[in-house]
Amino acid sequence: MVDTFIVVVITSIYDFVTSNVYEVLSYFFFSFFYYYILELKYQKTIGKMMTNTKVVDLDGEPPKSKNIAVRSLCRFFHFDVLSYWVGAYGMHDGYSRTMTIVDKD
Repeated sequence: MVDTFIVVVITSIYDFVTSNVYEVLSYFFFSFFYYYILELKYQKTIGKMMTNTKVVDLDGEPPKSKNIAVRSLCRFFHFDVLSYWVGAYGMHDGYSRTMTIVDKD
């Protein structure tokens, strides 16, 4: 929820300052790059920093760019939220072959 709030605020400020009429497109753009850049560089978003978790691949290593891109794209599908009802991991973890773990560093 923290990450979604941050993306909505960033998108709203951008749309207001630029008088953008394509709010949905800018939301998708900022959302993708928010997750992609932070998870690729730091293995965590601001929400993950607050919960002391990070993203790793299935071997426990930092995920590759391709995995993070797939993970970020899968968040746009509304079924991702529903996927937690049938399993322990979200669709964005399954398709990207990643998982979120407690950060012990």
